[in-house]
Amino acid sequence: MSLSDREKKILAQMEAELREEDPKLVSKINTSLPSDPEERESKLSPKRVAVGSIGTIFGLAVVIAGVSLGVGVWSIVLGVVGFVVMVAGVLWALKPVKVRKNSSKQARSGDKDRSGFMDRQRDQWEQRRGQ
Repeated sequence: MSLSDREKKILAQMEAELREEDPKLVSKINTSLPSDPEERESKLSPKRVAVGSIGTIFGLAVVIAGVSLGVGVWSIVLGVVGFVVMVAGVLWALKPVKVRKNSSKQARSGDKDRSGFMDRQRDQWEQRRGQ
């Protein structure tokens, strides 16, 4: 659903006011965002979240195993190792991935004309805006 003419005018006014009030912020935002949409990073990858969750659960199990051993050197070692595995799992799950225009599946299949989901959505959006 596209914006109405009134909404577009309001948005343009807000942008102009922001440019007048804080040009440093506008230039900082413009330089921090890549101009090419293919260079932007996605928020989360489902595959990374799944692997990271499994790693986190495994780390928690190692910590629980260390606690169940009682007081001793091995329980401390297992606790530290489990904690490190848990943190690594969370970091792995939350690490953003680069979005590439030609995914490896498309490159392997040799289908260069096939566009991705986001490309189709972008094309449909442009068609709606043109009407």
